[in-house]
Amino acid sequence: MSAAEVRLALAQMALRFDNVEGAERWFESVLSDNDLRALAEAGLGRVAGYRGDIQAANARFESAIRLMAWDFTIWMDYAQYWAQRVANSYDPKERVRHASRLIDALENALTISEATPELNSLMGFAYLAKGNDPHEAIDYLEAAAAEAPHDQASRLLLANCYLRLGQREQAATQLLAAVALEPGSADLHNNLANVLMAREDYPAAEELLIRAVGASERVMGEDSLDVAVGLNNLASLYSRRDRQDRAEPLLELFGAGFGEAAGDHGLLVDGTVRRGDHLVEQAEAIAHAAIRTFGQ
Repeated sequence: MSAAEVRLALAQMALRFDNVEGAERWFESVLSDNDLRALAEAGLGRVAGYRGDIQAANARFESAIRLMAWDFTIWMDYAQYWAQRVANSYDPKERVRHASRLIDALENALTISEATPELNSLMGFAYLAKGNDPHEAIDYLEAAAAEAPHDQASRLLLANCYLRLGQREQAATQLLAAVALEPGSADLHNNLANVLMAREDYPAAEELLIRAVGASERVMGEDSLDVAVGLNNLASLYSRRDRQDRAEPLLELFGAGFGEAAGDHGLLVDGTVRRGDHLVEQAEAIAHAAIRTFGQ
């Protein structure tokens, strides 16, 4: 391995661990190598994308593609860039445009090599983001999950698809698989609990919500907003079951410690959840979060 190849590998490793400044330095040090310049340009495109410098990111990727349009890695880097833009798009029309660009990048990658689990996950994510028939996304995501059983992102996106179709049993199955992959995740426990509450499987939902609060306390601290969300969800469950004797103490604790912050995050201190308890919006949250779990 040449010195330039080592620097490129270090840059890619730095980007994988969100060391954007380190990645930028290593990628820039590779630009002088004619054989690797295209990969370095693509890497710098990812760096610019992370920083929100869209003009610079586009220029870097255009340069990379002009230099080496036949390289699968470059097209996948370009796809990751558009996937990040999809995840950060809150305007529906903008999201559809970005999803279309993501699909274009992935289709170019497919002209060079066969589909990988990452490519199938991203393709499913793109079709889901376009808001069309979720069945379009399911085919890709099922292929990704079958080839990479430990890919949490595909499981979360599949759960999203099934929720949109109203197939809560299938959504719960995928969320259970995701929880098994990351048993300490409070977010996953909360998402699965919401599905179980919609199925009126309250005992199982209660157990998951208690675990979610415990996980949040261990990781974020007992005064964190994540703990507040868990307490609010648990109180909501007890309110649904007419167990005000259990709901009210949680709401008092929640209101005393998190009342002001709760309003900013769509929570109400009355045993209900204004936004977080809506299944479709839970699905949207899963989709936006899942992109962070893809390989860099």
